[in-house]
Amino acid sequence: MDNKFDLVIGPVANDDIIVLFRTFVNGLIDIDTLIRELTYKELTDQYSFHTEKALKYLKGV
Repeated sequence: MDNKFDLVIGPVANDDIIVLFRTFVNGLIDIDTLIRELTYKELTDQYSFHTEKALKYLKGV
């Protein structure tokens, strides 16, 4: 595990997005179609805690 950062936050791709990228990579759709289809997808954020220091900031709900 890379401990260069304590906490990493960023968008997460769901299975629908992965299928779109595979379809593009396999040449079944062009870049314009890929971009148009991605425009309508909702991304969520993922929080990845890489160190014990980062875990100390978690609070129970």
